[in-house]
Amino acid sequence: MTRTLEAIYLSIVIPYINDIRSVKVFQLVNKKCFDSIGMIRINPWFTPQGNYIQWHDAIKEVSSDVMKTKELDQEIQLFRSIQTIQTDLDTIKQRKEIIEAYNCIRIKYGIIDSNQFILDSFKEKLVELRVIIKKPICIDFKEFIQLKRIKLISINVKLNLFQFFTKKNQKFDWVYVNLTQNIELFINQIDDYEIKKFVIETRKLNGINILNKQRLSNKVIVCCNEWIENKEAIVNYQDTFLYSSRKKNMNEAMKLYYPYSIELSWLYNENEMVVDLSSFTNIIQIKQQFKPKQEYYYPSSLKMYDGCSLKNIPNSLIYLYLSDVVESITIPSYIISLKLENIPHWTIADKNCINSLKLITDINDKLPYEVTKLKNMKVMHLTNCIITNTLTVLTRLNKLRLSQCKISLNSNELPSSLSSIICRNCKTKYCFLPSSLVSLQILGMKSMEETPFYGFIFHSQMKLQQLSNDTGINITNTPTTITYLSIKNYSNNELLNLKNLSLLNVLGISNSSSVTIIIPSKLKELYCFSSIVTIQNPNESLLEGMYFKSCKMINWSSVPKLIKHLLFVPTISLPLNQKDYPNLKFHKSIIPNSQSDLFISQGLPNTINERRPLISKMDIKIIDN
Repeated sequence: MTRTLEAIYLSIVIPYINDIRSVKVFQLVNKKCFDSIGMIRINPWFTPQGNYIQWHDAIKEVSSDVMKTKELDQEIQLFRSIQTIQTDLDTIKQRKEIIEAYNCIRIKYGIIDSNQFILDSFKEKLVELRVIIKKPICIDFKEFIQLKRIKLISINVKLNLFQFFTKKNQKFDWVYVNLTQNIELFINQIDDYEIKKFVIETRKLNGINILNKQRLSNKVIVCCNEWIENKEAIVNYQDTFLYSSRKKNMNEAMKLYYPYSIELSWLYNENEMVVDLSSFTNIIQIKQQFKPKQEYYYPSSLKMYDGCSLKNIPNSLIYLYLSDVVESITIPSYIISLKLENIPHWTIADKNCINSLKLITDINDKLPYEVTKLKNMKVMHLTNCIITNTLTVLTRLNKLRLSQCKISLNSNELPSSLSSIICRNCKTKYCFLPSSLVSLQILGMKSMEETPFYGFIFHSQMKLQQLSNDTGINITNTPTTITYLSIKNYSNNELLNLKNLSLLNVLGISNSSSVTIIIPSKLKELYCFSSIVTIQNPNESLLEGMYFKSCKMINWSSVPKLIKHLLFVPTISLPLNQKDYPNLKFHKSIIPNSQSDLFISQGLPNTINERRPLISKMDIKIIDN
C-alpha cells in the first residue's frame, strides 16, 4: 500500500517534466518511478525546447511536424495506461487512427479556418478544444457531447458566440475567449447558460469599457496582462505584468497578483522621486520602456533586466538587455548573457563572466574592441557590424551568427574552437570559413566588391557535417563528410547529382521550382518545402522517410517501394496499395485504390464534396510517370 501511495505522489510530478527524454530516465530510477508512469491517464504532450541561436531551414520547417507525430508515438508507448489523448489539430489530422483508439481527445492547439468539418470526425470524443480562428466560421457545439473546456482565440475575426452555443443547458466547465467588439450581448446573457466560468482575455480593457457598463456575472473572469485599479480583473500569468502611468498603487497590485515578470510602460507616479521595488522578491524579470527620471531600487531576486539604465542594478542579475543608451556605460562583470542594441560606448572588465552576446549596432559601425575581452564567450550574434577584428583570442567561441554584416576576415582570424556559423545577408571579401567548422548556414551572401560572389572554397581538411544554403556554394564541391544538406532556391536546370556525398543522411529542398536529383545510397530522409522534386534513382538508396509541406505537385514515381514514413502537410489522400509499399504504415490519411471515386482521372483530389475530412482543399497534383 505504501509503495502504491508513493507511486501516486511521483506521478503528480511527471506533467511538470520538460521533455520525454527526462521521463525515460525518470522511469529507470526505481520500481516506484516505473509504476508511476503506468498511473498516468493523460499523456503530457511535451513540446520541443528552443535554442539560443535558431537554425532554421527547409528541414526544420518540415521536421517540426514530423517530430510532433514521432513524439506522440513515443508518449503512447511510454505511458501505457493512457485513456485520454491530448495533442494538436495538425497531428491528429496526420494520425487518424488515434481517433479510433481513444474515447477522449483533447486538442491543445490548432488553427481553424473554413475547414471546420475536420472536427466532425471526432466531435463525440472531444473533451477539450483550444484553437485559433482566422476566418469567419461557425461551429455549433451542441453535438459535442463530451466537450467541457473550450478556448477560442479569434484573429481579426468577430465571433457570434450565440451560433457556437445554441444549446443553453449544455454544461461546460469553462469557456475562454478573447474580447471582440460584438461579444457584449453574449456576456449579458451568460447566466442563461450552463457555463461555470467564462473567461475573457483582453489587452485593451480601457478601449472596450464592458466593465463600466454593468455589474458582471460571477461566472465572468476578465483576464488581462495589465492591472486596472478598481476593476475585477485577473492577470494572465503567462504574460508579462504591465504597469503603466494610470496605476497609483503598485503595492496593492503586487499583493494581488504576485507576478514574477513586470513591464513598466511609463512613470507610474511622477510626484515620487523614489520607486522602491526592493521588497517584491517575487520579481525576477523587469522590462522598462523608458529611461527613468526617478531613483529606482530593484529586488535582490532580479535575474533579467531589459531597459535603458544600469543604475542600482543588483548583482543578482544574470541577463542584461540594454538599448538606446547614449552615454558611456560599464557592463558589470558578473553578467552571463548580454544583449546590446544601439549602444555606441561601452566597456567591460578584462575578467568577466559573459558567455553569450547579441550585439546590434548602427549600420556600418565597426565591431567594438571590447568584444575581444569576452574570453568566456561561447555564443555570439552580430548584426550590422563591419568585422575587421581578429577573433582568435575568443578561444571558447563555439557558435557565431552574423546578420547583415561586412566581413573582412580570413579563415586564420577566427578561433579554432568555432564549430557553427550562421551567416545571413552578409558581404565578404574572403573565404573566412575555419577548418574547425562542423555546421554552416549561408543565406543571401554577396561580395563586398562589385564583382559577383562565386562561393566558398572548402578546406581539404574540413570535416563539415551540416550545410544549409541558398546561393554562394557550389554543391558539387561540397565536402564529402556532409551528413545533412539543405538547399534553397535551387534554379539550375542541370541534374543535381549528390551520389558522391556517400555519408549524406538528411536532404532538404525548399522554394525550388523543379529539381531532378540523383540521391546517394545512404540517404534516409528527404524533406520538401514548396518545391517540385523528382528523384531519378529512388530505389537505389536506404530512403525511409519522405516529408512534403506546401508542395503543389508531387512526383509519385520518386517514392521508393520500401518507404516507411510519408507525411503531407496539408493532409492529402493517395491511391496506394498496401502490397506495393509493405513497410509503409497505413492509416486513414492514406486511401487504397479501391476508393477511386475520391480522384478524378488526372490524379487531382476530388474537392467537389467538401465535407470529406480526408482531402485537403489545397490543389495538390499527383504525378505518376
